[in-house]
Amino acid sequence: MKENNKSKTVQFKVQSLDSLGQGVSKENGEIVFIPKTLPGEEGIARINSSKKKVSFASLVELNKKSELRIDPDCPHYSECGGCDYLHMDYASEIDFKTKSMIDIFERQHRVQISDKLEILSADDRFSYRNRVQLHYSTNSKKIGFRSQGTRNILEVPNCLLPDPEVKRAVSSLYENKHWMTLTKGKKEGHIEIYHRNSKVDIVANQRYASSGFSQVNGPMNQKLLKQIDKKFREIEFKNKFCLDLFGGNGNLTANLEMETLVVDATPEKFINLRNNHQRYKRVDLFKDNPLELLKNETNKQPDLLMVDPPRSGFKELELFTQHYKPQEIIYVSCNPQTLARDIKNLQNEYQIERLFLVDFFPSTKHFESMMFLKRI
Repeated sequence: MKENNKSKTVQFKVQSLDSLGQGVSKENGEIVFIPKTLPGEEGIARINSSKKKVSFASLVELNKKSELRIDPDCPHYSECGGCDYLHMDYASEIDFKTKSMIDIFERQHRVQISDKLEILSADDRFSYRNRVQLHYSTNSKKIGFRSQGTRNILEVPNCLLPDPEVKRAVSSLYENKHWMTLTKGKKEGHIEIYHRNSKVDIVANQRYASSGFSQVNGPMNQKLLKQIDKKFREIEFKNKFCLDLFGGNGNLTANLEMETLVVDATPEKFINLRNNHQRYKRVDLFKDNPLELLKNETNKQPDLLMVDPPRSGFKELELFTQHYKPQEIIYVSCNPQTLARDIKNLQNEYQIERLFLVDFFPSTKHFESMMFLKRI
């Protein structure tokens, strides 16, 4: 690897993409990760940070382009850190995400999934987000997303991801810098635009999803629920009881139509369960000695354990399965790394029936995973 110390740039040749969609260049024992590059591409990148022999860089110039490269539709793409795959078509994006998922499970965690994996791709690559969060600074008088490789705010008035209602609200914030009237004297913070129940809310410096949590991609959420409902019809429910961990508003078990205990750390005043078969118990599953609390809450053995944790996953899953011994597990995850980690030690007692890659976040490196497990 050749390096120009004065300008902190390096020449690179991308060998592969990592699980975050970044190009990986390896030469002379050094590794450089360059977002928005493709295997086989060569060029110059600017180093943003380094640790030992690993560096993270931004693309400066391409000297050799991949045949997969296309011109991105978004005018902000080259600088914005929000999207990751707009330099390729959607079919290629799905292909790279599939390879990433297989690599995470099979190479990194030694969990065989290739014959179980199904892809639920999106019908629309753009105009799907019903909620966006924009950062602002009154010093710079800017509002937008963080720019790639820095903490600077990049204005994104023409972002392609918001749905039409959210898009109109974003545009209104940029008009005459209307957003500055919402900050209430706070120099830095965030503004969230949320389209829900035919209404658009704009709030400043509140907790994330302060108007109530829902999935940001409604059409993909329906695809996910369709697969869950199909699975419900296949399960032989003996005790007619489901334990829904990290269940929030009960989105995943709303159509189950049998006794369901929904567990989450969200205060009750923010919870709006959709059906009478669901009841809510506030428990912080990371802090409150949850298994002991839930033992006192119900003595029923759940036929189904539903799990939908945050990105950190649920390391206590094995403890819960050892106690409750559910016949079926549905695990929905926004981080395939922690999903693979959490189910790895269950394979002596549970078999993987199906694994879905659910592309909730087209154009970005993120996607949802959903696994069905059955007791052996």
